[in-house]
Amino acid sequence: KGGFGMVYAGIRLIDNKPVAIKTIKIERLKNWEKERQIPIEITLLEKVKTINGVIRIIEWYKVWKYFFIVMERNENEIDLFNFITERKFLNENLAVSIFTEVLNAIISCYNVGVLHRDIKDENILIDVKTYNVKIIDFGAGCFIKNNDSCYHDFNGTRLYSPPEWITDNIYLGKEATVWSLGILLFDMVCGDIPFKTDEEIIFGKLIFRKGLSKACKDLIKKCLSKNHEKRPTLQEISNHKWISSRKNY
Repeated sequence: KGGFGMVYAGIRLIDNKPVAIKTIKIERLKNWEKERQIPIEITLLEKVKTINGVIRIIEWYKVWKYFFIVMERNENEIDLFNFITERKFLNENLAVSIFTEVLNAIISCYNVGVLHRDIKDENILIDVKTYNVKIIDFGAGCFIKNNDSCYHDFNGTRLYSPPEWITDNIYLGKEATVWSLGILLFDMVCGDIPFKTDEEIIFGKLIFRKGLSKACKDLIKKCLSKNHEKRPTLQEISNHKWISSRKNY
C-alpha cells in the first residue's frame, strides 16, 4: 500500500509471468497528464521504461473508477527498507554499490526529463541474490520544467524533503533530489533516517554511527547541506571519491 494506490502481486495468465498490479482510484488522483487524461505516473513510466534500474511498465487499463498499471515483478526482490532492517545497516561496500545504481538510474531519468520526487528506501527494490536495484512508484513524479525552476506542489515523503520545502514551500528539482539521496545514503549506512521532525530537518545535526569512513560522511554532509546552493550536483556526487574509488562489491 502506498500514498497513491494499492499494489498486488499477480500472475499473467497467458505466460505465467509474475507481475505487479497497481490500482489507483480515480477520485484520489492528484497528478494528471491533461492531454491523455491519464495519471502522470503512467506517462512517466512509459518514458523511463528502457532505463536500467527503473521498474518496467507492461501495460495499463482504465476500468470503471480505477486505473490499473501492470509492471514487471521479480520474485527475488524486496524493498530496500526491509533489506536494511534485516541487516540493521549496510556495510560501505554494499552501500556504495546500491547507491551508485540508484544514482545512475536517477541521472538517466533526469536526462529524459523525468523527476521522481520521492526517492526513499521503500521506493527501491533490491534483488537479494544479485543486489541489483530498481526504482519504483513514480506517483509523486513530474516532467522537468524547461528552466528546471522551483515547484510549489509536492506529494512525496515529508521526512525526505529538504529544509527549503519545510520553511518556504519551495521544491527545487535537482537540489531536492540530492537532499533525498543524502537521506537515503545515511539510512543505508546508519540504519535509519537522520531527521524525524520538521525542526530536525531545518536545524538538526547529523550523528553518524562509529566506523564510517571519512569519505562516506563527507558525501552525506555535502548532500545534506541546509543551504541548497551548497549541495553537489548529481554528476559531482557521481565523481565523489567515495564512489569513484570504490571497489566492486
